[in-house]
Amino acid sequence: EAQAFIAFAAQVLKEGKTTTPALWHEATGALQLLLGNYSAAKTALAQAITAEGTQRMHDNARAIADINSVYTEKMDKQQQSHLIKEIEWMRSMSKLTEAKDDQGITYVADPYFANMLQRMVYNHLVPELQKQGNGFLALAMLANMDNHDNDGTLPSIRKHVPTYYQPAKSYNDLPDWSGDYYDALQQLSVDSLKEFVAYLHAQHADSPLAEAACKSSYLNDDYYNDLIGTRLMAAGRFEEAIPYLKKVSTDFIYNSNICGYIGRRNYQQPRWFVHQVIADTLQTGPRSVAITGNQKLTFCQDITSLQHRYQNAGSDTLRAHLAYDLATLLYQASYEGDCWYLTHYDWSCMDTVRTGDRDLIVDAINYLGESSLKGNKDLQFNSLYALAFIRRDNVAEGYPFIYPGEAIKFRKEGRQHKALVQLNNFLTLNPDYQSNRYVSQCDVLREFREQ
Repeated sequence: EAQAFIAFAAQVLKEGKTTTPALWHEATGALQLLLGNYSAAKTALAQAITAEGTQRMHDNARAIADINSVYTEKMDKQQQSHLIKEIEWMRSMSKLTEAKDDQGITYVADPYFANMLQRMVYNHLVPELQKQGNGFLALAMLANMDNHDNDGTLPSIRKHVPTYYQPAKSYNDLPDWSGDYYDALQQLSVDSLKEFVAYLHAQHADSPLAEAACKSSYLNDDYYNDLIGTRLMAAGRFEEAIPYLKKVSTDFIYNSNICGYIGRRNYQQPRWFVHQVIADTLQTGPRSVAITGNQKLTFCQDITSLQHRYQNAGSDTLRAHLAYDLATLLYQASYEGDCWYLTHYDWSCMDTVRTGDRDLIVDAINYLGESSLKGNKDLQFNSLYALAFIRRDNVAEGYPFIYPGEAIKFRKEGRQHKALVQLNNFLTLNPDYQSNRYVSQCDVLREFREQ
């Protein structure tokens, strides 16, 4: 069908049956681009730009030709300089159509050039750069687009503190933790992320496009230090995260989405005994509660100190207590803990260990295994209860899709079932603990004993 139209357009042009040949050349060039016939598209679009037609026809053809040039031109300094000029041109064309709505908010009335810029960068330039092995330049282009409003078309007014339209205490949906650029950063290993941040701040005399893209990207040091520090925490590299997190200002944390969690939750509380519920989770956003520091930093300092003390413990008794404390912190920072926000920017009840992350839950289980064997009676009870509580290799069939009041069907081959057996055996041998409220009020333990 496309080829039939191209043939028809060629016939119209050959017979001179149009007063605006630019439109027909433009349509032919656009179709050739979509068909992957880039050389033919280049010829047709060059004719469209100079043929008889309106200025808008010429401008439209120019934008399509810019996209096509990604495939026809070598990515040398000349082509990079050309792309810089054309990107700025598309942004200026979008700016010409700016208008304000009834509330005074600026928008682009004619989105054609905005759409063409997005199509060129996201659909063509970035994938082609990646294919050529220029991964960091591709990321820099995403950073450049991310740092402009209206999907990369308006001059940047991005600020970490979203005071220009976000009410206090609400969720910040600016690009700090969402969008193509953020998603691409999340796909990097933490070591590649560190290299890319250095790339963003470097000089690029050999690459005009990289120089322009990096200079007009989001370069907030707080943001990148927090990002790297958080990723290092997720990888279990807590001591390495400390220098990065020390550079993050309290003001940045206060204006981040985790502010309300930091101000209301304590990672020292054992999750198996205390669930730190926040009544209104909509009140956990920026500036929702006063904070005095960076909880991520204090967590890393605390757990690093515990790790050193554990490694140098002079007795099994001390080592067991330190193992329990380490398990408490590690589990809280995992995706099953109340303090998941220490290691990630989002959470889901269906979460698992993410690529590149350390399995903090397995670490916690291993430490609890040690403290359950070497500690005193109280520590043994706490450890065995924790092991029975942890959801890893969950005992309940169908978890988490279990309705309130529905009887639990226990999977006897799983880790958690074995932990429940060990806890129950301990309680049988130590009946004084039967009256403990965590035992008497535990519905899972009660159902386990009934089956």
